[in-house]
Amino acid sequence: MGQDATDEERRRLRAVVHPLRLRMLSLLTGAELSATEVSRELDITQANASYHLRALLGAGLIEVASEERVRG
Repeated sequence: MGQDATDEERRRLRAVVHPLRLRMLSLLTGAELSATEVSRELDITQANASYHLRALLGAGLIEVASEERVRG
């Protein structure tokens, strides 16, 4: 059980060590934002925002508030 906790802590630390992800966490603390909105706020591509948001999600640091399907 101790090893599992250590792995979880390690995964979370790896997720937040990136400065862009720290800025994202700061933004998301105050509001629910989409990847597109995060990309606009941080002046990065939507693909880059999505990549880093998935890393934060995988580490359990954020949760999905809602999802929309985009066709085409």
